[in-house]
Amino acid sequence: MERVLGEIVLISSTSFQARVDGRIVNAVIKGKRLKGQEDVRFELWDKKKVFFDNSLCVGDVVRLEFESESWKITERQQRESSFVRYNFIKRKLQTIGSNFDMLCIIAPHNSPAMNSFFVNTTLMGLDGKCRIVFVFTKSDLEFSKDDQNVIDAIDTAGFESVRVSSKSGDNISVLREMVESRTALFVGESGSGKSTLLNALFCKDMQMVGELSKKGNVGCHTTTSSVLLSDEKLRIIDTPGIRFVRPLSLKWDGVIACFPEFSKFQCRYADCKHIGESGCKADEAAGRGIISQVRLSDYRRMMETNDGKI
Repeated sequence: MERVLGEIVLISSTSFQARVDGRIVNAVIKGKRLKGQEDVRFELWDKKKVFFDNSLCVGDVVRLEFESESWKITERQQRESSFVRYNFIKRKLQTIGSNFDMLCIIAPHNSPAMNSFFVNTTLMGLDGKCRIVFVFTKSDLEFSKDDQNVIDAIDTAGFESVRVSSKSGDNISVLREMVESRTALFVGESGSGKSTLLNALFCKDMQMVGELSKKGNVGCHTTTSSVLLSDEKLRIIDTPGIRFVRPLSLKWDGVIACFPEFSKFQCRYADCKHIGESGCKADEAAGRGIISQVRLSDYRRMMETNDGKI
């Protein structure tokens, strides 16, 4: 019986595609339970257990065996990093990519309007450490004042960012150099220009490109499941467009790690959550431009979702 390690590159409703020794094979999970599978996480937002919707995701390294003329997945290796979103319909967590060393958060401006809450809270879905880059697409279009405020807020927070245009080619080569020789996970809202951006990076059509919905100017889903796209230099995990963000329940140190600029001021009490407590200096810091008011407002909106109980 042949046993090898492989990498999940695509998931369908009934099976998986894995790269094994440079070739793509179809595979299924052997048995009812996969070794190394994480079944449940204690979800603090709802004060109850939340189950995972999927045992495997694109990017997972798995052990396979060839048996009865077919490949079967027997074990999942420990993940170095992962990105998890919450599926509101199934009320389960869903891991949409793993084992990447770079996270690219894709956000458009103007078309559709930039969602600052998405930009400022998406990092809450990251489990693990990696290089983080905010990619602001459609830079050939005019920036609105609100969009510019969001971009400035990310820069003020100290995050790495780049503005690109798939249409004009602006900074495409810069982004390509940033992701080369890495495994990058691309995360963005529907209609963020993610698929068009990937085509520009790979210099060929890699993903189907959709048009913005005429009803409400909402982005259409062009990627229905995650997929690992690669060539000689690039390895990018493309993920489905995310319309709703619900941050993962992390401990306080995990939450504040997503807002590193908050360390630039000191409140009266060390355990201040910056939601208006006595002695909180957050508003003063925002007024002085030490931190962004946009980021502070989105942070507090996120905390309100959790009733401030972290």
